[in-house]
Amino acid sequence: ITYMGFEAFRDCSNLTSVTFSEGITNIGTKVFDNCTSLTSIVIPNTVTSIGAHAFVACSNLSSITIPESVVDVGVEAFAGTAWYNNQDYGEVYVGKVFYKYKYDTTKPSYVKITVVIKDGTVSISGQAFRDTYYYPASPLRTIYIPKSIRKIFNMETYELDGPLNHAKYVIPDLNYEKKRNKIMHY
Repeated sequence: ITYMGFEAFRDCSNLTSVTFSEGITNIGTKVFDNCTSLTSIVIPNTVTSIGAHAFVACSNLSSITIPESVVDVGVEAFAGTAWYNNQDYGEVYVGKVFYKYKYDTTKPSYVKITVVIKDGTVSISGQAFRDTYYYPASPLRTIYIPKSIRKIFNMETYELDGPLNHAKYVIPDLNYEKKRNKIMHY
């Protein structure tokens, strides 16, 4: 098995653990969606892609080992997991992917944010800055994108508004996007 398909184990509320085979390369969209008894996973070094909402609502998933081989992470892949909830505020990485900017909602909106994405990061997950959007005035002001970035996925227009003038760096690869969208069931 190299690919785990769309919603393969969705709502398996009694599933407590998963052992992935070494040959798997892609964990698809919503594969483990709402597997509330799942507590830990170790993703093998052969995995390069994790689909949108792959582990969403796995509320007890607190331990995740993610290798540097992961270069593509779909939207909200780890939303609603104990692992994500336990991450510190700020930049959250999954493998070589800038997964999310976890915004501290207790900060006043006038506190402006500068995000420096670490060198060696190869992609930015879709909706990575979404948490900063739901405020009267988005606190996000500057994003430093390293030369190592090769892909920026599903960036919403609000993420590029205002002083964030880095849209010139977003060059879509339409063939890749068509293939990814088919695999991820977008």
